[in-house]
Amino acid sequence: MALGHGQIDLSGHRKAAASELGKVFQGALSVLHRAVVNVHRGAQTIALATREIAAGNLDLSARTEQQAAAMEETASSIEELACVVKQSAENAREANLLVGTACKVAPWWHK
Repeated sequence: MALGHGQIDLSGHRKAAASELGKVFQGALSVLHRAVVNVHRGAQTIALATREIAAGNLDLSARTEQQAAAMEETASSIEELACVVKQSAENAREANLLVGTACKVAPWWHK
C-alpha cells in the first residue's frame, strides 16, 4: 500500500472499487433490460388486443347495419299490412251496409 515519500498506492483499492462498481452497474443494466423486455411484451399484447377489438367492432358494426336494414324492411311490411287491414275494414263496412240494404229490399222481391 505505501510507496514511500508520502505516496500511497491505492491501485489495488481502485481496482476493487471499479470491479464492485462494474458489478453494480451490470446488475442495474440487467434490471433495466428485463424492464424493457417486459414493457415490449406488454406493448405487443396491447397491440394484439387492440387489433382484436377493432376486428370485433367492425363485425359488430356490420351486423348492426344488417339488423337496421331488416328492421326497416319489417317496418315497411307492417305499414303495408296496416293499409291492407284498414282497406279490409272499410270493405267489410261497405259489405255490411250492402247486406243490410239487401235484407231490407229482399222481401219486396219475393212478392
